[in-house]
Amino acid sequence: MEGITFRFDYLAMTIYCSLKRFMPYWNHFFFDDFGDLYDTERRTAFFEEMYQALAGVTICASPISPCKNGDHNYITLTLKGEACSCISTDKLAHFVRTLAKKVQFKTTRIDLAWDGLEFSPGELAEYIEENMHNHDNFRSPARRSSISIRRDPEKPDDKGNIGTSSITLGSRQSTRMLRVYDQHGFTRLEFQLMKERAQYVLADLSFREEERYQVGLSHLLDYIDLSWDKWRDFVGTTKRAELTLNDARRITEQRLKLWLQKQVAPALSAIQDVESNYVVKLLAHGRMRDRSKYQALMDDRGKKRE
Repeated sequence: MEGITFRFDYLAMTIYCSLKRFMPYWNHFFFDDFGDLYDTERRTAFFEEMYQALAGVTICASPISPCKNGDHNYITLTLKGEACSCISTDKLAHFVRTLAKKVQFKTTRIDLAWDGLEFSPGELAEYIEENMHNHDNFRSPARRSSISIRRDPEKPDDKGNIGTSSITLGSRQSTRMLRVYDQHGFTRLEFQLMKERAQYVLADLSFREEERYQVGLSHLLDYIDLSWDKWRDFVGTTKRAELTLNDARRITEQRLKLWLQKQVAPALSAIQDVESNYVVKLLAHGRMRDRSKYQALMDDRGKKRE
């Protein structure tokens, strides 16, 4: 749809390495946009050190509590809306792809934003109010009680226009939340994803860069879809991603198996031919390492195979 822009609007990650090991990634992907990190000489509830850069980018390091394997080598990286507007979505996606090859990480939150929609929050709110319980016209797994509509006819927006409105579906405590508002002088749709779903959607957006706009819409349509003409104009012919958490685990498992077959199997088979019990020892060693990155995959089986 012409005139609409799409980008990341919030990104929060836990990265399982030391700050020293992370610095080459910072210098390559973030330094040009945000400059040097500086020590705030403050601590948080969970970290001894907090660093900041331009646009409020924050890295917390030296965790007070270790992760499950007793390792203290992990940091958090947070880019909020202002920071995400200062760096290209392509560069962030490249960072994710590069990091995934070398370092384990967990996405704790990602927000997606579409700017310049051709309908107002008030129009959307009116449609949803009229079709609240019509599941043919308004489909969403969110509770109807989570819908919040706000109209401020006297409040100016950021461009001086009088009157603002917003509609929210879901809550910040849930794994998905939608917010549509016009405070900036145009209609913005923000889609917040948390925890495991955020991890999968970030990977999907980062590795399918040529389809990124449609990929974002497909995950949005998993959360909300309308029969409203203006909504149909917005989403076009995009189909739902139809992602459930079990689907995410299944896809992750398939990708892991494919990677093992292509990249690991030849070398592993050669070593196994030389040392017949090597694979057994390798599996035992792997079970002693931090497998938190694959926790959701193992949980899908009901139990860990210890």
